[in-house]
Amino acid sequence: VRSGGLKVYTTIDPRLQRFALDAIKRTLPYSTDPAAAVVSINPHNGAIRAMTEASPGNPKNQVNFASSARRQPGSTFKTIVLTTAIAQGISPSTTYLSAPFKYDPTDTGSCDDDPPTAWCPETYDHSYVGPTSIESATLRSDNSVFARLSLDVGPENIAAMAHRLGVRTDLRSKEGAYVPSMGLG
Repeated sequence: VRSGGLKVYTTIDPRLQRFALDAIKRTLPYSTDPAAAVVSINPHNGAIRAMTEASPGNPKNQVNFASSARRQPGSTFKTIVLTTAIAQGISPSTTYLSAPFKYDPTDTGSCDDDPPTAWCPETYDHSYVGPTSIESATLRSDNSVFARLSLDVGPENIAAMAHRLGVRTDLRSKEGAYVPSMGLG
């Protein structure tokens, strides 16, 4: 290695790598922000074009969150919900409501209990835009829209799509059910 006999080939594009890190730092600029990772893959051949992570509150972190951390998928799961919706014939231009949302099939739960006894997804910044397209909700990562969409396409169908796309994790709750919150990660 030190004498120059080793060649390393990679599909990572340094320019895209810089863009990915800049995107994280622009979105999460404060030391109190959570860790984040970006992986960009060429869908035609599976080549990793960029893979980076940032730990704003812990600059000496030794864990690569993009490749090694075991974490909930968070909003990345919304792409699987969107894929499921498109497979069912739902267009990204379809309008959904961006507004506070409560899901409680028993109609006995509350968002005000501590802890809540109903599912009450909110947007990260608690802002809502009213009627909006799924496309716009994707760009805003609007949890209230994707909660509604997850219920419409069905948690079982989201899980099936996730498995078709390569997710190997068992996506059922401890009770063995596929729950709507899966659509939010």
